[in-house]
Amino acid sequence: MSKQCSAKNRNGRRCGAWAVTGKTQCALHSDPERASKMGASHGRKAVLINPQELLESEKTADTPKTANQVRDVLAETIVQIRGRKLDTRTANALAYVATSLLRAIEVSELENRLKVLEGRRGHDYGKPKEQN
Repeated sequence: MSKQCSAKNRNGRRCGAWAVTGKTQCALHSDPERASKMGASHGRKAVLINPQELLESEKTADTPKTANQVRDVLAETIVQIRGRKLDTRTANALAYVATSLLRAIEVSELENRLKVLEGRRGHDYGKPKEQN
């Protein structure tokens, strides 16, 4: 039967996490080495791009207008994350915005295709052309 961890936090309150089955403490409190390893990896700050370099790259960066260009930007972002040149929070925000941009590109392409098809049928966005 599971129960709460019996360890206390820094502020003196109970941990609140569920205890590991068969033990009285959670996974972190029952293995202090694990907690220190996690703290070491998550506490390390990512190396960010120099703000001046960021301003320079903004001047040369073009807005992606096709799905392939968005793909290329996301691939570049992955490389920057792996090289610890870009913060993961910034990369997450970029991926979120890229998803919206991809949807907007898709809608725009569909609207253009619809316009061409309606032009072939003699319609202008749902309004038939006047016939004599």
